[in-house]
Amino acid sequence: MTDSATATTHRRWWSYPLPWAVLAAGLGVTLLARSLVAGKTGEIAADRFGRLSEQVAAQIEARARANLQVLRGAQGFWQSGAPVTPAAWRQYVAALALADDYPGILALGHGALAGAARAAPVLLVEPLRGHDARVVGQELLALPVAREALERARDTNAPAVSARLQLPGHGEQPAQPGFLAVLPLYEGTPQTVEERRAQLRGFVFGAIGAHDLVRHALPSVGLYLQYALYDGAAATEEHLLFRSEEPGHAGGRGGRQRTVAQVVGGRPWTVVLQPGPLLAFADRNALRLVVLSGVLISLLLSALTLALASTRQRADQLAQRMTADLQAREREVERIAAQLRQSNEDLQQFAYAASHDLKEPLRSIASSLGLLARRFPPGLDASARELLDYANDGAQRLSELIDNLLDYARAQSEAGPVTPVDLEEAVDTALRDLGALITDSRAEIVREPLPRVLGDRAQLIRVMQNLLDNAIKYSRQHAPVPRVRLTARREGAEWIVGVTDNGIGIAPEHHDKIFMMFKRLHTRQEYEGNGMGLALCKRIVQRLGGRMWLESQRGAGATFYVALPAAPAQS
Repeated sequence: MTDSATATTHRRWWSYPLPWAVLAAGLGVTLLARSLVAGKTGEIAADRFGRLSEQVAAQIEARARANLQVLRGAQGFWQSGAPVTPAAWRQYVAALALADDYPGILALGHGALAGAARAAPVLLVEPLRGHDARVVGQELLALPVAREALERARDTNAPAVSARLQLPGHGEQPAQPGFLAVLPLYEGTPQTVEERRAQLRGFVFGAIGAHDLVRHALPSVGLYLQYALYDGAAATEEHLLFRSEEPGHAGGRGGRQRTVAQVVGGRPWTVVLQPGPLLAFADRNALRLVVLSGVLISLLLSALTLALASTRQRADQLAQRMTADLQAREREVERIAAQLRQSNEDLQQFAYAASHDLKEPLRSIASSLGLLARRFPPGLDASARELLDYANDGAQRLSELIDNLLDYARAQSEAGPVTPVDLEEAVDTALRDLGALITDSRAEIVREPLPRVLGDRAQLIRVMQNLLDNAIKYSRQHAPVPRVRLTARREGAEWIVGVTDNGIGIAPEHHDKIFMMFKRLHTRQEYEGNGMGLALCKRIVQRLGGRMWLESQRGAGATFYVALPAAPAQS
């Protein structure tokens, strides 16, 4: 095609009206969506921020309560009745794997009441690291921060959390804000406040770092929420336990903030939350994202419509060329098919001519051999007569072989039309033809009701006759009474017909070979035949659109199966 032809057949892109209409419609929908979203953006953002805030606060509280439950286990350890040695306490704490399973608990300790003043010195601390060693021997009740928590735990027999205190660091662990969690130890099981005060004999306590506690409770929410945890009800710097980032870096511009009050271990906590960078960005840019997304989608749809419109003409031209190519190929296929038909006809004629030319000399040979045997009987010794018998037998077998080859060729070319065939009638005809063999062998034939299938009646009679003949032939020398059973079952669009005998059986390695032309598993002296029967049967079955196979083991009989298309149901 020339450039001028191309210019006349392809339109300019701006001349297509449909893409412009799609673009205008898309932009109109975008403006409508913006007006609808504008009223909901603040409400949606507030709801999302509220739900995330509640989840974060709940996770902090759940982690703190889980750490407090460790004290219950320590209380049971000390009140079990068995004496507790420093080694036993060290082993118990090590088994808890605090750093892995209860992050935030830096150490667990034990303090016992001593003296008339009811002092509570620290006796054991594990793990004993760095500054922790200096805690041993200190008076817990002398610490104002801890005293209130100790007295509250004593009176309630529940874990109590102290006010904020600064926990010293050790090694690579920096100092951090935290608190003490305490639980009382009693003599016996007091029920009232007075009994608890009278029977108090010590405390178990845990030093809990707020940074470790919160970071493990909320490992990956910083981009969505910024938060701070305070001891008490006042959100002031002196009560700060943890902040997810420095002041002024939070993403919650615009004043959005949420405060959640909690009570952990009898101590009030306050969680202050603001939107993180991602959440704040989404809040600020929701309408922009709606408009930008709408414009991009409108442009993409318009470009796609333009591409479809501009390629339609080329697609039509391509379809015309493909149609012309297909027609040319169809003509070529028809020409090749005609050549194949002519070739098959030529081969058929050649087979007829060859059979005629081959059988004529055979008849002459057989006639000459018979004449020779009759004319010179006195002069022929036993060896000569044996040779004449061999020659006659060979001529007869060759004649049968030529006939079988012609039958194999005619199975495809001279077959009748495929019509519904009643297998009951086909088997009846086959059994009449085999009447002498059945009587002579005293064979028992048992058959189930047989169906109607699609096929060539004459060819199906031949298939059934061949299978029944083989079943009797290969059973009569193996079993006292040959027994043959015909079965039929429906599988989908096919009928599976089986012919089972009680004969010599066939080894699995020969199952495929016996369907080949001239393939025999026995000598002619053992069983008659020339190895063409099953090959002819399979060719007929395949020509009818079916399948043929067998199941057998040596010495256990055989079942030959023929699968044929089912005939339509009779009205």
